[in-house]
Parts: sequence; C-alpha cells; structure tokens
Amino acid sequence: MPNNPDLTVLYGLLACIAIYLLIKYINKSRVRQKKQALLERFKALRLESIELQKEISNYMLGHNAEHNPTPAGVTVGQFLRQLKHNHAAHLSSKLIEKLQNSDNPLLIKKTTDELDDQETKLKESKELFLSIEKN
Repeated sequence: MPNNPDLTVLYGLLACIAIYLLIKYINKSRVRQKKQALLERFKALRLESIELQKEISNYMLGHNAEHNPTPAGVTVGQFLRQLKHNHAAHLSSKLIEKLQNSDNPLLIKKTTDELDDQETKLKESKELFLSIEKN
C-alpha cells in the first residue's frame, strides 16, 4: 500500500462500493427466486380456484341446485358468486402482472401472506363443496 493517505481512503471507498454492489446483486437474485416461486404458486392456486368454480357450476346446472342451501347458510348459487368475487379480488391476472413487473420485497411478502389466506379459503371451499355433493 502506498503511504499516501488519500489513496488509502480511495481504495477503502472503492472496496466498500464493490462490497455494497455485490451484496445488492446477491439480494436481488434472492428476491427474484422468491418471486418466481411465488408466481408459480399463485398460478397453481388460481387454476385450482377456476377448476373449483367449474365443478360447482357443473354441479349446479346438472342438479338444478342454484337455490339449494349449503351447510354454510348460503345457496349454492351464492356460494359460487362468492368464490368468483374472491377469485377476482385476490387471484386475478392483473395481480399476477403486477407481481411479475415488480421486484419489491414488500409486495412479495404481502402477496405471500395473501396467498396463504387464499389457500386456506380455497381448501375450506373445497370441503364445503364436497359436503354439498354428498347431500
């Protein structure tokens, strides 16, 4: 190392910048990996929701069951409308596009929490539909 203190400070500053950029690159790579996994999960859950809606619609048409009550206290038709509304609000293609176009870690965290909630609701809806089919 040279004895010039200005060069020592410059080398130290350059080293700090290089370390900062390396850490930023590594974190961005991790965020992208999380985002990709989340997008795959989002799309799979979206397809499950669409399939359940189709099953309920087919059941409703096949059994003329639009006004039949469910164990949840709503009719089959209302149950299907609730599912469609929930799908539009939480599993729409617009939300997928928003997620695809962003590397924001806060958006990824928020979307992960929402998907956890939607996964639970979809599971409960499937169980309710199974109980409707048995009756």
